[in-house]
Amino acid sequence: MTSAYRRSRSELPSFVLRLYVTGRDPSSVRAIANIEEVLREYLPNGSTLDIVDILRHPQRGVRDQILVVPTLVKLIPAPVRRIFGDLSDREQLLAGLGLTSSDRRTGQRGEEESK
Repeated sequence: MTSAYRRSRSELPSFVLRLYVTGRDPSSVRAIANIEEVLREYLPNGSTLDIVDILRHPQRGVRDQILVVPTLVKLIPAPVRRIFGDLSDREQLLAGLGLTSSDRRTGQRGEEESK
């Protein structure tokens, strides 16, 4: 049986995100601003954002198989997801993070639980 339930923001799992950028390139600057805004609005107490400049640390881009920048990688919670571009499409970004626009207003995240 499947039932919908809502959890308070304090019950959300912590998010661990990694954003790969190329210096101060305009699309990288926009991606940083866009993800920081979403984190402030939706996950103010439950996220870690690691920004990796592949111009300074090219070995990280190679090791992590980054072919396009900017690239946002959601590491935790599972599943791992990659979102490409400047993250200006809010709905696509929220979907990639497993959030919805209603999470901002309610401070809760809707999920399904199997019982």
